Amino acid sequence: MDPVNSHSTSLRRVTVAIAASLMLLVACTSTDQPTAEQLQKMLEIHTESAQQYLAMGELERAQDQAQKGLEIDPENLKLRLITGWALQRRGRTNDILQAENVFRQLLGTGDYRANLGLGEALERKGMVCSEAADAIRSGDRVSEAADPSVRIAELEQDAKNAWSESHTELKRALERHPGDIDAIGGLIRVSALLGNDRESLDWCARHLEATTADLNFWQQRILRPDISAEEESYFRSLIKRLTHRQVATHLHAATLLVKSGDKAEAIGHLDVVAELDPERSEVFSRRAELALELGRYDQAIVDIDTFLRLCKKDFEHPDVKRAWRLRGEAEAKKRALLPTQ
Repeated sequence: MDPVNSHSTSLRRVTVAIAASLMLLVACTSTDQPTAEQLQKMLEIHTESAQQYLAMGELERAQDQAQKGLEIDPENLKLRLITGWALQRRGRTNDILQAENVFRQLLGTGDYRANLGLGEALERKGMVCSEAADAIRSGDRVSEAADPSVRIAELEQDAKNAWSESHTELKRALERHPGDIDAIGGLIRVSALLGNDRESLDWCARHLEATTADLNFWQQRILRPDISAEEESYFRSLIKRLTHRQVATHLHAATLLVKSGDKAEAIGHLDVVAELDPERSEVFSRRAELALELGRYDQAIVDIDTFLRLCKKDFEHPDVKRAWRLRGEAEAKKRALLPTQ
């Protein structure tokens, strides 16, 4: 089953569920009050619909269905979590602040997903503060403060405080749910945002270990001869998602290693990315640059040629022009190593 058909199937399932809910509602209006059984069925329908809409990225619809369910059961944990996730993924500043409030209210439940959601919301909140500080510094945003530099410092401290609390909540989520790849992924990012590059690299290693175990599991499942087309589509989507996460982790690790001067180790991470996503042109450009700096001129030339073959950018694009300059430099340095006659 291809992604388009999978999305259509999910949409039909949600439509049927909502139609069933409306039929129940009509049935309820013909009597005085809905029975407990009818309310429970409507709650189940709203919950399933909210989950499906969230999975499809239909965030406003997911939030709407969650709200309808919460009108029946205001303390429903699953629906409150869906509300928080929908708000967080919408990404506007007010949405992120509302998501933070939703997850804070759920901390008392002891559910690790409340810590995870709060950690992710605080990460985003820190980014909002940091971006606002950068905008004031660059002049793209006007501050009403008497001294803009003071406001910049306040925003930067707010960002640091948000990321520090995010780090705490993500670690708490991981303690309650060991091996959770979302919590580990969040710790990769937040550690780097706090300037703790070595810790971020350690989390990268844990993330790669955890996602590799998951990948191996799903790759074995997909080989079963008795799986349905829908199961195969689902397994392939999980494999694709996990592979994408591994690619992002290797790229992040490579960036941090270059920053620390460990260029050879950074190339090792880019080698893996080239295997996982061989059509990703920028990986070969990055690897070529590092190879050139390490004196691996043959590798640099091969990678630049691969980049130029894969790159869809115009010949006059700065990235393409730079690639040709690097290739010329690699050729010149390679010739300089040849013995003179």
